[in-house]
Amino acid sequence: PGLKAKNFALTNRTATMLRSLLTTLALFALPAFSLSMKPPKAEWISLTPWSNIQPPRSGHVAFTAKDRLFLFGGYAEDEDLHRYVTNDLWEWKDGGWEKQKPSGDAHPRLVSSAVVVNDSPYIMGGWDPQTEGTGGVILNTVNKLSLAEDSLSWTELAAELPDGPASRHVALAYKKNKAFLHNHRCDDHVWVFDGDEESFSKQLTKGTAPTSRGLHAATMANSNTAVIFGGAAKDGIMSNEAFLLNTDTWSWTPIEIEGECPSPRAGACLACYSDSCVLLFGGAERSFEVGLVPKGDVWALEFDSETGKGEWTQLLPDEEQDNGGPEPRNAATFSQIDAIDDRGGKYYLLTGGWAPFRKTWNDCFVLRVADE
Repeated sequence: PGLKAKNFALTNRTATMLRSLLTTLALFALPAFSLSMKPPKAEWISLTPWSNIQPPRSGHVAFTAKDRLFLFGGYAEDEDLHRYVTNDLWEWKDGGWEKQKPSGDAHPRLVSSAVVVNDSPYIMGGWDPQTEGTGGVILNTVNKLSLAEDSLSWTELAAELPDGPASRHVALAYKKNKAFLHNHRCDDHVWVFDGDEESFSKQLTKGTAPTSRGLHAATMANSNTAVIFGGAAKDGIMSNEAFLLNTDTWSWTPIEIEGECPSPRAGACLACYSDSCVLLFGGAERSFEVGLVPKGDVWALEFDSETGKGEWTQLLPDEEQDNGGPEPRNAATFSQIDAIDDRGGKYYLLTGGWAPFRKTWNDCFVLRVADE
């Protein structure tokens, strides 16, 4: 009996060691994080001059409400290259931008944010440069655009941005009646806007949050996951970090990137492609030799919200003008629109933007993105 017990113990120990060895080998055999499917293909489609917006502009915002795409404000540029702030409102109709004449008023501004809550658009904060050389004024106001079939009207809310004036921030609607705002002062919190009450409340966050920054890009990837990319710190140092914010748990997760990635930049555009993939266009890099350098590349970021890992794939290079693409730029808008042909995929409208201190654009391009 003693010998049998000893052999049984040895057999158990051998089996345990074997299982451990197999587990270790299996872990080494696991592949690194990779895209769950082949990255999508992308192509630019240039539009006719009828589609263009006049005057050229940058730093504007675009938003879709009740299946209507609007564009508001920005830094306009006249024929003499004089730049001025505007508060005009445009709607995308029949393949082109058509100027609207809402009643009421909204303060002229650029680098504000726009969210749609309870089917109503809200413009939050922004910067009015005013007279050149004065520095202008940063706004703390919130304006609501009321939509009707035959009329549009602006009203200014009694509620103001709760921690003071803000510009170069981001705001995203994460529920039908709620949005959150993230600015350079949000180190351990975001501000939640309740569309039912039209008021703000402070929401504490967990995890590793983005450091203080502005001119970052953001989009909702799915019903409870926001993606934030890039931006610039107060000292001008730019970032190419990407973060996830879970709006159920209010937990931040820095995305761990394997492989190549976009250069550090600010003023880029970010849009949702799928529940686990977002698209990035353009922005501006910082160069100590020549100043700000505009970008025109297109990237796809696929991520796993459970593991916090992600992978970037460049879909189109920086210079695509010979293939119907836009000149490099930052401070443009990039909005999903209905298909313009029957080839399938998703379509995104790029409008305006700025090649820093060189040119402001009024042109429009459509980016078609489709799985292989």
